[in-house]
Amino acid sequence: MKEYLYKPATYHDDKGLFSSELKYIGQNGPLPASHSDLIPEAEGFHEALTKAWTSKGHELTGDVHNGTMRGHWKCTNSIYNGKRSSLWVHLVGKDNVTVFSEANSKRLIIEAGKAVGVEVIGPDGNDYTFRAKREVVVASGVYESPKLLMLSGVGSKAALSQFGIETIVDSAHVGQNLLDHPILLHVFRLKDGYGLDNHLLRAGLQKDAAALAYRWKNKSPLTSGLLELVGLPRINERLEKIPEYVAAKAANSGLEPFGPGGQPHFEIDFVPMFSDAFQWHIPAPPQGEYMTVIVDLLRPLSKSGTVELNSTNPLEQPKININFFADDLDIVAMREGVQMS
Repeated sequence: MKEYLYKPATYHDDKGLFSSELKYIGQNGPLPASHSDLIPEAEGFHEALTKAWTSKGHELTGDVHNGTMRGHWKCTNSIYNGKRSSLWVHLVGKDNVTVFSEANSKRLIIEAGKAVGVEVIGPDGNDYTFRAKREVVVASGVYESPKLLMLSGVGSKAALSQFGIETIVDSAHVGQNLLDHPILLHVFRLKDGYGLDNHLLRAGLQKDAAALAYRWKNKSPLTSGLLELVGLPRINERLEKIPEYVAAKAANSGLEPFGPGGQPHFEIDFVPMFSDAFQWHIPAPPQGEYMTVIVDLLRPLSKSGTVELNSTNPLEQPKININFFADDLDIVAMREGVQMS
C-alpha cells in the first residue's frame, strides 16, 4: 500500500536541508513534492514561532510520513519552484483515461446485485450512461458517495422508502457514522514586519510587488501555501488534570482516548496573516499584521454524524449533520488545545 501512496510523487530537496532518507516520499512520479519553501518575507515570523514552540518543551520534526507524527513540522506539499501542481499531472499522456468534467452522477446501474455502470448528467444537461468492463469505483467524496448510493437504492430501506426509491441493498450503515475533526480559529496581532497581510490582502505597493515578482520570477509570498509551519502536539499533562478525561481513559481500559497509539492530539496551523479564507464572514482588518492560529482536534470522540437525502434530485446537495461535540469530552479537549496554543 505504501508503495502506491508515494508512486505519483518525486521528492525534491535542492538545497539539501533535510535527511536524504526522505526520498522515499517519492522518486519517479510526475507530481513534484518538497518541503515548504519558507518565503523571506515571513522569515521573522518563522524564527519567532519556532523559538516559542521549543521554549515550551515541544519538539521539532522533519518527517511525519514515517508513522510517527509529532512535533513542529515544515510541511511537505506539491508547490515546487514557486509552482503548484495537482494529481491531474498523473493523467497527462494516459490514453486509457477520459475525464468527463462538469458532470454529476445520477445513479449507479445495478444488475443482478452488481454495479455495472453509472448514469450521469453531462455539462449540457443531458443524461449519459457509462458501462464498466471490469468494475465501478464510487469515489465521489464523503458526502456525495453516500448520496449516490442512496439514490441508487443502496441504504436504509426505511429512509429510501420516504422518497419512493426501490431498495436494492438494505444497509443501515450508508450515510451513518460521519465524523470530522472540529477546528477553532483565533487571531493575534503581530509586530509590524512579521505578517503577510500587506503582501497578500491589502491593495498597495507590497501587494503589487508580490504580484510582479510572482509573474516574472515565480517568487513572492504568492508562491506560499501559507500553511508552511504546523504543530502536531500531544497534551497529556493538561488532559490528565481533567476529571472527565481521567474517567474516560479508565473506561477505555486505560487507553488514552484521543490518541491511543501515540498519535498527536492536535494539528495546529500557524498562518502569518488574517486568514480570510476561514473567516469570510468577518471583514479583514484595514491595517496591522496578524497571525491566525487554527486548532484542529484530530481524533474526536464524536462519530455520529449523518448524510441523508433531501430529495431524489441528484443535483440537490444531501442533508449533512456532522454532529460536532456530540461527546462533551471533545469540547474539553478543544478548550485545552486552544489554551495550549
